[in-house]
Amino acid sequence: MNIDDLTIAQAREIARLFGAVQSAPSAPHPFVGRYVLLRCYSAGVHAGVLVSQDGDRAVLRDSRRLWRWHAAGGVALSGVAQHGIVASKSKLDALNPEIALTGVIETIPCTDAAQESITNG
Repeated sequence: MNIDDLTIAQAREIARLFGAVQSAPSAPHPFVGRYVLLRCYSAGVHAGVLVSQDGDRAVLRDSRRLWRWHAAGGVALSGVAQHGIVASKSKLDALNPEIALTGVIETIPCTDAAQESITNG
C-alpha cells in the first residue's frame, strides 16, 4: 500500500483506528456572553463574563474572585446571583482581565443588580 494513493476515507479510517479523529465541536454553553458566578471544586467562587465553557473547564473575562461573600438577599450563591453582595461583609479580588478555570461544578447567571454589586464591590 502506497500512502500517496490513499483516499480521504481510507486516511480517516486509519486515523480513527489510532484515536486521532476529533469529534465535532460541541455547541457553545448557553450562558456564553453573560455575567455569571462559577463555583469551582478547588479554585473557589469567581464572577465574570463567560467566554467559554466545556464541561468543567471555563474561561471568564473581567472577573473577580469572591474570597468571602455575603448575599444581599436570599441564601447561598443563588442569593448572590439574584441580589448581589453586601460589600462590607464580602471580600473580593481585584479585577482580572481573563482567567481559565478547571473543576467548575456550578455556573449561575447573575441579574444586572448582582453584577453591579460585584463589579463595584
